[in-house]
Amino acid sequence: MTGVALRLAWRQARGGRRHLTAVFGCVALGVGALVAVGTLGAGLEATLAREAKALLGGDLELRAARPLPAEADTAIGRLAAAGARVVRVRELVGMARAPAGGSVLVELKAASAGYPLYGRLATTPAASLTALLDDDGAVVQRELLDRLGLALGDRLLVGDAALTVRGVVESEPDRTASLVALGPRVFLSPEALDRSRLVAFGSRVRHRVLVALPAGVGAGQTRAALAQALVDPGVRVAAYDEAQPGLRRFFGQLTTYLGLVGLASLLVGGIGVAASVSAFVARQVPTIAALKALGVETRTLVAAYVIQTQAVALVGGLTGAALGVAA
Repeated sequence: MTGVALRLAWRQARGGRRHLTAVFGCVALGVGALVAVGTLGAGLEATLAREAKALLGGDLELRAARPLPAEADTAIGRLAAAGARVVRVRELVGMARAPAGGSVLVELKAASAGYPLYGRLATTPAASLTALLDDDGAVVQRELLDRLGLALGDRLLVGDAALTVRGVVESEPDRTASLVALGPRVFLSPEALDRSRLVAFGSRVRHRVLVALPAGVGAGQTRAALAQALVDPGVRVAAYDEAQPGLRRFFGQLTTYLGLVGLASLLVGGIGVAASVSAFVARQVPTIAALKALGVETRTLVAAYVIQTQAVALVGGLTGAALGVAA
């Protein structure tokens, strides 16, 4: 029976190209959409895992809305004594002014020597951040220059500090794109930030300590030990695998939404396959009647059409999967 069903399926396929093409297209579309969504989600997760340390700024981050308590400084000192690299960062929002007039709300960032621990801070001209910030220098985003009409070498007033624009920030590793950025970035030295007098009682300053652990030291275990040692609930300790939870949540929601779209595409494709098969079989009723009159068994006819449809669906599924992976 199988041989007869195969020969019959092949002969019927030559006369049903339109039906088979519709089945192939519907299956390939649905499977391709699902595989493409899965590939996209896996790619996003791999990118986050690869760039996690740069996105966080280190293997570990300690963050607080006020200066870190003494026990945190003690724990950080022990890590530094064990070979860890430590960078202290303060971030806040303030006003930057041009001497000739005009002001812009900016996001200020003062980092100690060694920043960034991971990733690359791209500037124009290309130089170390420490060198550019030396002697009251400032490194700013190009947007600030455009809005205030400034150029490299011009003066920039931040609070009580008078700075000289020494460079332009092209990319910053631990600052992800955000729709809620309050202004362009301005880098200045910790000493210049102190002279600006913007850090005072009531100022909303974000204090961060970034730590690059020596080889062989696990970030998760160190994070757990630090979290247990710090009794201040205002200090948040995070390891690099927890970097950018908001970004991870957004990517997860995006993948889920696209997965639903893919499932809808597969459902529509299934409906299309059912409609195409129904129409094809309806057109084949005279042929089926003639074959039965010639003695062909019903199960052989059913097997022929099932083999035909499943073979085309299999090829369509493999094609869709290949296209989804390649997308």
